[in-house]
Amino acid sequence: MHMTTRRHFLISAPLGAASVVAACRNAATSHDSTSVAQESGSVAAATQTPATGAASTLPAPRPLLATIPATDPVLQWTPKHEELVYTFGGAAPKHRIKSKTRIVTWTEDCFDGAVKTAADLPSKKMTPGHDNPQTGPFFIEGAEPGDTVAVHIRKLEPARNYGVSNFSPLFGALVGTNETAL
Repeated sequence: MHMTTRRHFLISAPLGAASVVAACRNAATSHDSTSVAQESGSVAAATQTPATGAASTLPAPRPLLATIPATDPVLQWTPKHEELVYTFGGAAPKHRIKSKTRIVTWTEDCFDGAVKTAADLPSKKMTPGHDNPQTGPFFIEGAEPGDTVAVHIRKLEPARNYGVSNFSPLFGALVGTNETAL
């Protein structure tokens, strides 16, 4: 199912984020304990397995992202403004990448760069439908529907030396809806 509306995304996002965290935790504990312990160099305290009551050693949790090997592929891409996407799902991939590709890119702010001063009202300055632009999407070779994709943000730099926020009638974090009371 593609998320094509902001409301659908906002309603679904917390579940999606929880799923990614759960998948990462499950993946970290599903490895063979001996190999994980050897990789991490340490082992957690002994615990008892529920079925047998016997003591077993569990590996210490590993960080979700270790160092990035220099041999991993890198995609450096600065999209042209017309290459930005304004929907959650349904857009054709801009690039095909392999798993573990480091993406160095840029995107526009939520107002598509139209709001530059305190006097600029988004409703007057923005092109309709050009809110929340995104860079991508990217097609990950070997990924299949239902797979969990973990994205690790290593560095984030603002594109400008100012930030913008606003209140909009009937939309935003401070607006009550039928799902969120205010």
